[in-house]
Amino acid sequence: MNLTRIESNIETLKHMSYEIRDLILLEGGKLKLKLEVIEINTYLRNLVNMFASTAEEKDMELIYSSDLKAELKVHIDRLKFNQLIYNLLSNGFKYSPPGSRVSVHLNNQVTMFRFQLPIQGRESIRNTLN
Repeated sequence: MNLTRIESNIETLKHMSYEIRDLILLEGGKLKLKLEVIEINTYLRNLVNMFASTAEEKDMELIYSSDLKAELKVHIDRLKFNQLIYNLLSNGFKYSPPGSRVSVHLNNQVTMFRFQLPIQGRESIRNTLN
């Protein structure tokens, strides 16, 4: 095992330990969110677009769509939201075969985000967050 791989594994374990800590805090009602106001459509589109090169490298289609007709400001913890989107999209690309599609759709109610991750090009897993 080379040094680069060891460093990568250490970094992965460090992030996993942070996620476990956050889950414990969340379950105990002690997780403090740092909420800020953002325009959700533009912000989410930019996060999704960060995966454009990954989609191209893996010969996959990345789609972002939204039903919003106007700007919508929401309160989010930017760090936690970024982690969530990153993890879901990373898994979508990791577990989907070449030629498949990863799509993110923001509906006009903004009470639910739906991520569809194709598995073996036929089925899809739907993760819904309320």
